[in-house]
Amino acid sequence: AAAVAFERDLVVFDLAEKMATISLICSSVVLIDLKAILLFYTCQSAVLTWCRWNLIGVGNITPFVVFASIATSVFFGAVIFLCVHQIRSSMAAKLDSGDASALMLGFRQVLRGVCDGDDVLDR
Repeated sequence: AAAVAFERDLVVFDLAEKMATISLICSSVVLIDLKAILLFYTCQSAVLTWCRWNLIGVGNITPFVVFASIATSVFFGAVIFLCVHQIRSSMAAKLDSGDASALMLGFRQVLRGVCDGDDVLDR
């Protein structure tokens, strides 16, 4: 038996869903493991969609509700993907820049200045 939720229940659910999505986007910035994040997001999205449809009532689901659920999931999945891609690109560019080379050269000079630094670098 599918029960129709009150408007307050849907508002509270919407807030919880948005908070879960925002926390997942923030964790994607911290973790950067795209496969794990997208897998977790897919599972979260499926569970939240199922819960939403049960709150609305299975008999009250329209094609628009289905489209909106799918479009929202795809949109936030793309946001997560783009965040992780941008972070990885930025990190790679910083490592390839001259600053990283200058830092490594300075590290080598400091290490040579320390006793046995030449032995460590030669190995």
